[in-house]
Amino acid sequence: MQIFGTKAFKVLTGTAVAAAMLLPSMSLAAATTYTPVAGGEFTFEKTLTYDADAILPDITFDFAIVGGTAKKASTNHVAVYSGTDAARVKTGTAADSASLTDTDLEDAIDSVSFGAADTDASGETTKNATVDLSGVYFNEPGVYRYKITEVVNSANVAHGVTYDDTSRYLDVYVTDSGSGVLAVSGYVLHSQEDYVPFTTGSTDPTAKSEGFTNAYETENLTIALDVDGNQASRDEYFEVKLSITGAIPGTEYTVDLTNADATTSVNGASSAAHTNPASITTDASGKAEVSFWLQNGQSIDVLGLSYGTTYTVTVSNEDGDLVADGYVAAVEADPASEGTASGDTFTDTDGIKEDTTVTFTLTKNGIIPTGVILAVAPAVAVFVIGGLGVTGIALKNRKKNDEE
Repeated sequence: MQIFGTKAFKVLTGTAVAAAMLLPSMSLAAATTYTPVAGGEFTFEKTLTYDADAILPDITFDFAIVGGTAKKASTNHVAVYSGTDAARVKTGTAADSASLTDTDLEDAIDSVSFGAADTDASGETTKNATVDLSGVYFNEPGVYRYKITEVVNSANVAHGVTYDDTSRYLDVYVTDSGSGVLAVSGYVLHSQEDYVPFTTGSTDPTAKSEGFTNAYETENLTIALDVDGNQASRDEYFEVKLSITGAIPGTEYTVDLTNADATTSVNGASSAAHTNPASITTDASGKAEVSFWLQNGQSIDVLGLSYGTTYTVTVSNEDGDLVADGYVAAVEADPASEGTASGDTFTDTDGIKEDTTVTFTLTKNGIIPTGVILAVAPAVAVFVIGGLGVTGIALKNRKKNDEE
């Protein structure tokens, strides 16, 4: 049975062909293929705090960054994807680009270094650390999370550097505004591993972070001199030699000479003038040796010795032989636990841990003869004076008799 006439069949056939031609174009118009977008750059703060008296040595801080943990969407919360999600994050824009891995992120954050030029009187210096995600490509909208931690350097720790052990999480917001083009619309750095952004309202967590804060701990060393005894010279300058070891190479220390002479003078007991250094700098092996010249009651302060720095202090006179000059040396430290005291030497072998005062006492006494000089001599003097008086009277009487 013929259902359609020839004319009707032609119309239907024409319509079907037209529809078939139209369907592919309609399908293409409805589909969207994103061009992956690069992650760009983000900066966070790196702050170092320290004693205002200290001069910063060369200290470098490193960071590690890996893909964060994905979080599922829930009521009022959007999903969070790992920053290394294999399906969504690539190493390039090509369709066959490899998935991004943690290894690809190893050099994404440059080191941050501090040095003497960064020292500030406030005791705090802040620099920026840059997260370079320009080689990271996102091919879908979403929130992508990365975990950032500090890499602990044991050498820095040994010299009093404390690290921030709280991880930070960088969320990268990739959006499509409706144009079919991806864009990185924002970054949020925070310290909440389980934070999931809201679908409405603020996307910033309560623990939003500016970055990492570290501390550099230092101690001050005071060296003092006391001279005692009835034969001791109060105006003589004695040499106090300081040997520093185990310091951070190239560290500079300020020396406070408020209680000492910047330049010593020549006097009866000191035949040469000396200049006391106002600063000390350790060499490439973290060592330094310097001499100070002090009189009775004087002292110097070496500021900003890094935690753990070892040192030895000795005292002598200009001739280099206290014993030959009749002096007995003694030394003590406050606190005493900071090192070992022995005569003319104090040694700290396990590193300075507290502000320390090392005091040398030089004693020189002599026995002053008594009795004969003080007891006999006055009596003799009285006898002589008395004798002279008697003689004078006798001569006077004799002259008077002769005149009569």
